[in-house]
Parts: sequence; C-alpha cells; structure tokens
Amino acid sequence: LPSEVGLLSQLRLLELKMNSFIGTLPSEIGLCQNLREIDITRNSFRGSLPSELGQLWRLEFLNVGRNDFFGYVPSELSLLTRMKDLALFGNEFSGTMPNEVCQLKRDQLERLDVGGNDD
Repeated sequence: LPSEVGLLSQLRLLELKMNSFIGTLPSEIGLCQNLREIDITRNSFRGSLPSELGQLWRLEFLNVGRNDFFGYVPSELSLLTRMKDLALFGNEFSGTMPNEVCQLKRDQLERLDVGGNDD
C-alpha cells in the first residue's frame, strides 16, 4: 500500500480484501482521520502493524486477518475507543496481547479474533 494513502483525508472505508496485494501498511494510514472501516483480509501484507493506527479515533472495524503481519500487537490500538470488531487472526503476531487492548472489551468491542497466530 503506498504511503500516499495518507492523502485520502475523506476516506471512510478501505476495503482491499481477498486480493494478492503485497507490501506493508504504511504509517501514513494514521492521517486518514475519517476512516471507520479497514478490511485488508486475505492478502500478503507483511511487517508490523503501524502504531499510527491508534490515531484513527473513528475506526470501528479493523480486519487484517490472513496476511503475513508479525511482531507485537501495538498497544496504541487501545486508543480506538469506538472499535467494535477487531480481527487479527491468521498472521504471525507474537508476544502477549497488550492489556490496554483487552480493556476495549469492556467498552465497545463486540468481537476480538486473534486466533491462528504464532506465539
């Protein structure tokens, strides 16, 4: 995904699911302040999830399942207080789920799927 995605300031939905896209999710994604949904399921995106996702305060749906993301789940996801559906399954995340992210469940979160990751 090119870094120019950050120029799409009015973008509300980013849906790239079920393709053969490769590359990383750029930190500039955090500039898309109007995003409410991101679905990039079933591609070949890799690298770590950018902590700048935490700047997307309107985000309600994030699905990055079945890609090749690795590393730790960023604790900045806990800033997404409107999040209802968080799907991180089928990647290569390691470590523990940040406690701050788990606290989302008490507020808005309806679904948290982290199955099928390496530990």
